[in-house]
Amino acid sequence: MASLAELQTRIAAVRNKERTVVILSGLFRTVVTLVVTVLAYFLIDWLFDLPYPARLLFAGTGLSVIGYVVWKYLLLELARIQDDDEIALRVESRNADLRGRLISTLQLSREDKAGKYVGSPELLSALEDETVRMSEPLDFFKIINTETVMKFGMAAAMILVIKMALVFRFPDYFQALGVRLISPNASFPTKTRVKEIKQPQHIVRGEDVPIEVIVDETSEIPHQPGTLFFQAVNKETVVPIELAPIGGTTFKGTLTKALEDMKVVVWIGDYKSEPFLLRVLPRPEVDVTASGHCISYKLPEYTREKDPPAEKFGGMTALVGSTASVKFVATKPLASATIERSDGRNFPLQKRVEKRIEGEGEKKVEKTLEWWELSSFPIDKSGSFHVALVDTDGLKNSQPPVEYPIDARPDNPPAIRLIKPSKDLTITPMAKLNVSFSARDDWGLRTLWIVYRIQTEAQLANENAPVELKRIERPFPKEKDALPKVVPPTPFVWDVSALNLKVGDQVVFWLEADDECAGNDNMPQGRTRRAGDAPPDPNAKYYPRSGDVKLTVISREDKALELQAEVERLYQLIVQQKENQEELKAKVRILLEEIQKLKQQ
Repeated sequence: MASLAELQTRIAAVRNKERTVVILSGLFRTVVTLVVTVLAYFLIDWLFDLPYPARLLFAGTGLSVIGYVVWKYLLLELARIQDDDEIALRVESRNADLRGRLISTLQLSREDKAGKYVGSPELLSALEDETVRMSEPLDFFKIINTETVMKFGMAAAMILVIKMALVFRFPDYFQALGVRLISPNASFPTKTRVKEIKQPQHIVRGEDVPIEVIVDETSEIPHQPGTLFFQAVNKETVVPIELAPIGGTTFKGTLTKALEDMKVVVWIGDYKSEPFLLRVLPRPEVDVTASGHCISYKLPEYTREKDPPAEKFGGMTALVGSTASVKFVATKPLASATIERSDGRNFPLQKRVEKRIEGEGEKKVEKTLEWWELSSFPIDKSGSFHVALVDTDGLKNSQPPVEYPIDARPDNPPAIRLIKPSKDLTITPMAKLNVSFSARDDWGLRTLWIVYRIQTEAQLANENAPVELKRIERPFPKEKDALPKVVPPTPFVWDVSALNLKVGDQVVFWLEADDECAGNDNMPQGRTRRAGDAPPDPNAKYYPRSGDVKLTVISREDKALELQAEVERLYQLIVQQKENQEELKAKVRILLEEIQKLKQQ
């Protein structure tokens, strides 16, 4: 016969089974809610392509619903699991014949074990025996409702089967569903799949923006052109551009003259991309306004002139031999700056960062300027130059770059003129020759040479005989520590007797002048060779020269005869001029007489 302990064990088994039923029912409800929420989220997101915030809101709402089901149908139900008395009452409610014996037996037995007086022990024992005997054939588990757990179990199984079938049929879609919760730009798979979107690394302001879309060859390739949608940032206007096929799986569209940052959407076939940003960047240029007067010149030292005032950035004009100092500010930060000349020479500039305070009081602002400087740019010949700039984004300045002229004003060589003698002469070995000359130069005359060569009768007979050139230097005197720029006609006496000439020799001489410009000492272009000159030496120095005069040495007697003949020639000229004057007077007298007769008539 069963005992009271076994009866309590049966009640505990009922409680455990009820706990299992509650757990299973809660789990089945949770599974159904979870699967339905996922399918509903998938369907709505696929149909309406929810924006990322809406996706997060929907997912959060679904998690809240699932959490509510777990809390209500699992956690709360587990908290409601009844004790022995409540289970006994539920058993008696289904078995009226017990008439309170089961609950009374459990309570009296519990009080008795606690040491309380509950009546006669014989009566308590008889009650227990009767209760055990009447409860033995009863099925306590009938008080547990398993119908609900069965229904939700079947529903959960069916929904899981449907879910697994969908996942098996559309794995890419469910994978994308999860990715779209993590990545804002993720999209669902489409029949047309884009393999790559090619765009310029840098979009240059004012230039065209070509975009190529390459479709995956394993997907559906559209037969119709797609569309590129360009929308300027912070503006509502959308510009559609046709995405035309250019062969195979490649489609291309071009936006002309981009001026500002844009968002771009690619729509081709059933594929529509998330908006992606195109940053439109300006090319670096020289900021002429911010640079101010940024080109200064240093004239050659020999000019002894003050350097000209600084100029704004542009073409360069200065005396040959000058150097220019260049500095400028660019319109954006640079990685490098170089001045490139038309003759192929390049001059890199150095960066210097300058911080300055602008404004006063509370309006003071610290401003940082990035200067690019070149301390010595040679102005040695005319030509042109341009600036090659590369900014920190890798962009270069306008191509082709602006060419600026270099005007290297020449320092003209000195000019010297031999005034006297003006023609070839004969001289005696002891002659003292009166010479007169004038000269001028742009910046100052340094020195004068009398250059001559002596040819003896033997050398005159042999044209190939070498002739030595000799020089006599006569430096120009300075005026207030400055070299003269203009020398008016100036006479001097050349003592030819010091040359130890002999009768029959010939002396050819001329004057040469020099300034302080070394560039004027080079072999002049197109200089012709004079009779008796040695072959030109490209490495030698050459100076401007006057016309040459030939002096033929004769004896004193021959010179006296020559002078006597010249005197007689001049005398005859005077006599002839006197006779011409008398004849002229007679003609004038006749004309006056004729005029007088006409007046008398």
